[in-house]
Amino acid sequence: MFTTSRYLMVAVFSFVCTYQTASAQWAYIPNFSDNNVSVIDLDSLRVIAKIPVGKAPFGVWCVPEKRKVYVANAFSDNISVIDALTNTVEATIQAGDGPAIPCYQNEKIYVPNTNDHTVSIIHAITGETEHVISVGKRPASIHLTPDGRKCYVANTVSDDVSVINLSTKRVERTIPVGDEPNFITANPKTNHLYVANLTSNDVSIINTINNTVEATIPVHLGPIVISVSPDGQNIYVSNCFADTVNVINAHTYKMVATIKVGENPTGICITPDGTKIGVANQWDGNFMVIDAQTYAIIATIPLGGRPTAAGSFFMPK
Repeated sequence: MFTTSRYLMVAVFSFVCTYQTASAQWAYIPNFSDNNVSVIDLDSLRVIAKIPVGKAPFGVWCVPEKRKVYVANAFSDNISVIDALTNTVEATIQAGDGPAIPCYQNEKIYVPNTNDHTVSIIHAITGETEHVISVGKRPASIHLTPDGRKCYVANTVSDDVSVINLSTKRVERTIPVGDEPNFITANPKTNHLYVANLTSNDVSIINTINNTVEATIPVHLGPIVISVSPDGQNIYVSNCFADTVNVINAHTYKMVATIKVGENPTGICITPDGTKIGVANQWDGNFMVIDAQTYAIIATIPLGGRPTAAGSFFMPK
C-alpha cells in the first residue's frame, strides 16, 4: 500500500450514535501486523474477542444502526465486514489499491484508495463498486457531510483537500492545507473541518461555508488523528512523533492540555457521552482509556501487533 512507514498512519473520524447508555461501549481496534481486530469491553477493560481479517488492517468505521464494522485491509486491497452481534466477518468487499479508511452513509461505503489516488463508492449490500473518483495524490481520509452532498478528502502527497460534489461525482474544488494532511474530521456543532498535517505539525481549520482555511493551529510533532468532543468544545489531536495528545479549545484555538500517552499514538476517539478517550499506541502495542475530564489514564490494555484504529472504533453494546 504505502511506500514509507508514515503513510501507514492515515486516519479519518466518524461519530458514533448509541442505543443504550453512551458509556456501554466496545472498541474495535485493528492490529496492523497481526491481521486481526481486537474487541475491547470498556466496562471490564479487557479484550473479549480477536477477529481475523485481511492483510494489514488499518482503517475502521463502526455503523451502530446496522451493527456492522467496516475494516480496510491495506495490503489485501479489500474491506472486511464484521457483524457486531457475532463478532465474525460476514463478507469481504473488494476495494482499490491501498484502501485507507472506509466511511459509511446511506447504504454506501466510501473508500480512499491511497495508491490509486481515487475514492471508491461501493454499494454496502451488493458489494459492487458504483463509482471511482480521481482525487489528489495519496488520499488518506474522508469526511462526508451529514446531508450527503459533499465529500472532503485529505490527500497526503498533494497537500490538499479535494471537495467532491456527490451529485455529479466530480471534484469541484481543491483546498491547499499543510504538509502531509493525513486526517480530516468535522466539528458536530459548527461549520468547521479539522485537518491534521503530519509534517508541518499543525491543524488546518476549514470553514465549509466558503471552503477556505481560516486558521492554522500549531501542535506537537506528527499530528495524525483528530477527534472532537460531542459537544463541540474540545479538539483532541494524537501526535505520533511526540507521543502525546493535545487538547485544544475549539472556540479560542488555544491548547488547554497535553496528555502523555504511549509510543506512536495513531487512532483516537472519544466516547459518545464525552467521558472517555481511547488511544491506540502503535509501537507500544496497547490501547489506553483516558478520563476526558481529568486526563488521567484509566487503563492500559495490551494488544500487540501494531494497533492502529484509524477512524471510528466505538460501538454501543
